Amino acid sequence: MPPPDPADNREGWTGTRPLVTGLPVVIGAVVVGAVLIVLVASLGRQPDLVARLSQQYTAMMAGTLVPEIHTADPVKLADAFRTSGLPFTVRVSSLEPEFRLLGGRATSVHNRATAAWMYRSPDAEMMLVEAFSAPLAELGASDDRRVDRPPELFLYRKTTQTIVCWQDGPLVYALISTLPTEQVVRLARRAAAGVLPPASH
Repeated sequence: MPPPDPADNREGWTGTRPLVTGLPVVIGAVVVGAVLIVLVASLGRQPDLVARLSQQYTAMMAGTLVPEIHTADPVKLADAFRTSGLPFTVRVSSLEPEFRLLGGRATSVHNRATAAWMYRSPDAEMMLVEAFSAPLAELGASDDRRVDRPPELFLYRKTTQTIVCWQDGPLVYALISTLPTEQVVRLARRAAAGVLPPASH
């Protein structure tokens, strides 16, 4: 005699199923609700300030953020920033022989007037430095810090980028590169030691 066909037991397959009630339903509803709240909130969220800085580096690498003031002289570039209408004076440092200054431009980051300048190494590695008026606290919690000597450096990591930030008076400086972290920190130390251009008379 052939074995019974499971299809003949359709009543067992389609019978009434037990309902899930009580605590599992409540927990599931809470989890789904929390996920929906996060999704809705993220739709209207603007990228934070560190994310904007990361986007600036990406724009430089894509060729959409390029120097408008072409000079390899840090003092001349800082003076050009001052006369271009920026409401502050920046320190621009020479980082030779590792990196040669290409020049810079006035731009905007997160609706803040910003000075941006670019460097290139002999092996074509690019580096971006930006400065804008803000308290460092606006960047949020950092991924790491260096406090061995002033200024205190705050490190942020975005994909392959290391963003090293420090406060100098009313300005935040950000040095951005894809080099190894400790090399970026060392370059940031050199950049932070730059001198201000002489005051105009």
